[in-house]
Amino acid sequence: MKENAQNQESLKWQVGKTLLTAETFGQPASEIVMDCRVCTQPGEGFRSLLVKALWDTGTSTTVISPRVASRLGLKPKGSAKTNAVGSVRQSGLTSAYLWLPNSMMIGPMMVVVDEIPSVDVLLGMDVIRFGKFTIERKPDGGTRFTFDIKT
Repeated sequence: MKENAQNQESLKWQVGKTLLTAETFGQPASEIVMDCRVCTQPGEGFRSLLVKALWDTGTSTTVISPRVASRLGLKPKGSAKTNAVGSVRQSGLTSAYLWLPNSMMIGPMMVVVDEIPSVDVLLGMDVIRFGKFTIERKPDGGTRFTFDIKT
């Protein structure tokens, strides 16, 4: 776990209009974690919360923690069976917007509300499908991550 924290700290982010890029130097990244906002609605005066989000290609639907849902006043709009490692359980569903660091707003989208061990949000394939997602190994042993959304 100490190695993960070190790799997160070594991520160097660049934010463009449609492109997010992060890279490590000299060592591979074991996780790609970034700051983003979870919002109740778009526009001025919306309630939002700055959170840590983990890019997760193994998650089909984006997941937010119960703490984030509670702090934003997001109410359940249904439930769904979710598959976690080694278990199937009922989880709440709610609607939210995600605001990526390049000011790209995604939503409204249905998100699962469930416990997440180390971050506030898991960004699933329902977000990743909006752009070109690339992870590559650099010659120096580091990792380069890009997410490109063409508007």
